[in-house]
Amino acid sequence: MTLIHKKENRFVWAVFWISVIVRTVLGCYYPRTVNCYPDEALYLSAAASLWNQHKVLAFNLPTDFGKIGYSLLIAPAFAFSNLRVRTLVIGFISALVMSLGLFPVNALAKKLLKEERFRRWSLLFYALSATMTYSMTYASEVLFIPVMVLLIYLIYQLLTDAWHGKKKILMLVVTVLVWLLAYLVKELVLVIPVALVLYFVTDRLLGWRQRKGMEKDDVAPGKKQTWKFLLALLLMAVACIGIYLFSNAGTQYYQLGFDLTLLQERFWYLLYGTLFFIVSTLIAFLFLPVLYPVIFGRTMEKNARKLCLFLVYVIVVTAAVVSYTIYIYEDYPSLTPRAHIRYVEYLFVPFLILLFHLLEQKRPVFAFRHVLALAAALGLCLVSFVGFNGQTIDHTMLFFVQVFSQDGHTFLPYKARLCVLLLIVIVAIFTYLFYNKSKFFITLLLSGILIVSLGNNILSTYVQYKTHTHTQAETTEAEQVCDFVREHADVGIGVIEPVTHEELLDTFLIDCDNVRNIGIAGGWYFALTQGNIQKYGLWSEGEVAKYAGYEAPQTLDYILVSNNAYTIEETDAMTQVAEYPNLGYTLYKLKDPTHLPVMYGGTVE
Repeated sequence: MTLIHKKENRFVWAVFWISVIVRTVLGCYYPRTVNCYPDEALYLSAAASLWNQHKVLAFNLPTDFGKIGYSLLIAPAFAFSNLRVRTLVIGFISALVMSLGLFPVNALAKKLLKEERFRRWSLLFYALSATMTYSMTYASEVLFIPVMVLLIYLIYQLLTDAWHGKKKILMLVVTVLVWLLAYLVKELVLVIPVALVLYFVTDRLLGWRQRKGMEKDDVAPGKKQTWKFLLALLLMAVACIGIYLFSNAGTQYYQLGFDLTLLQERFWYLLYGTLFFIVSTLIAFLFLPVLYPVIFGRTMEKNARKLCLFLVYVIVVTAAVVSYTIYIYEDYPSLTPRAHIRYVEYLFVPFLILLFHLLEQKRPVFAFRHVLALAAALGLCLVSFVGFNGQTIDHTMLFFVQVFSQDGHTFLPYKARLCVLLLIVIVAIFTYLFYNKSKFFITLLLSGILIVSLGNNILSTYVQYKTHTHTQAETTEAEQVCDFVREHADVGIGVIEPVTHEELLDTFLIDCDNVRNIGIAGGWYFALTQGNIQKYGLWSEGEVAKYAGYEAPQTLDYILVSNNAYTIEETDAMTQVAEYPNLGYTLYKLKDPTHLPVMYGGTVE
């Protein structure tokens, strides 16, 4: 190993450990609660049940929840009953795993970049990206991001014939296994085999090798390409089997099916959602890392063009899948759906590496068609983008755009377009410098991306903290509730929450087997059952009755009721045990464990 390589490796490890330490410190705040429902609550609940009961449960109820990759990762933290220690362990695991993404980033940068400065900047931009703030949450992106970066690197190696002989077969198997791991985290990884198939078809049709001079080794690539098609077809086969198994189990994967009636009714919104997602991604990625490699791709080396084409297909296919599985179901007919950039944030640094690779090549000669293509893409963004909606956890890379919003979620169309217009002006200035003052362009580019990354990072760190924690007074009372529940582990305790959920209680009681979250469906439960738990069970458990072997408990000894969310009719059927004014809950002991006192949501007129 040369002195230069040792120096680079020391830099990589230094960035890695600094990232682990910083992210651990930022992610170990207490209390650290769930915020994004149902995702974070499901991940945490599945982790608790996997460790304690060796099966997947959702709030102690049977479930077909399949995205357990992240839950498996943090499950060891539930070996600790102390909530502070558990938070520390989860924070460290999250920081460590997300920081591990630095190594495939470094490996990919070494393959595509000759200049050490660009390789270092690639690592720094990964470590400083707002995406890293997912380590402060219970979101599955903690595992999804680094695994997908690794998968991109492996696929790049396979597409460019970097391995030969038995090693190629071995790495093909490794690639499929990494893909399966990603599939355990998010089913959206199904876009990878689809993008691969589209890549191979396009690669043949466009005849890129022929345009590069009919290189001798590439004139007859049939046998050489066989294993690549095998990779795509193998992933497609596994994906189809997975969809079949999950859809027949009646899980959350139902939206991967095809509802032709819905498609006919909302076809144009499907197209709009696809375009919206692509435009939002371009804005989040600051245009240049995607548009420059696409428009000026001919000046890049052959292997870089291969990766660029594949990554573009990943974005397009992801946009179509998100539009179909989410937008037409949950956001129709809004012109400002949720951005969901978190599904493609792992592509930012690979695209950035491609941009750096482009900058290492000889500058292209000014061509009107390049400027026209760039202007067309930017104009489309200006016309179509009118803002976005959703929780901040969905789009950490778009915080700089939220400065133009009314309240962080609502946009006035003219303000959204003003933001895009400002970005277009900046891109126009950068394009002029790209052609005429390359050194200044690089300095300004690195400075600009650094400023935006740091700004997004700081804002995202603040928002993740504010949305995932609570006051000391609330925390103290939640700890008291947790202590009471654990001291009475042999009796059933029901928690009747408001519709908006209770983050503190859901987090603190997540591994308490005797807790049952109760839904009373606005009074219909009592109209149909008269509160007879022994005969009718609980409304919230009706959906799990289909599970063989599941027997719902038939008694409750205590109930914890949200004060402002419910009006209790049968006050004489229970005795108050404790009140938690900061939490807004009251704990009661039921006089008859088989009877749930009648109560109604809201205030009875």
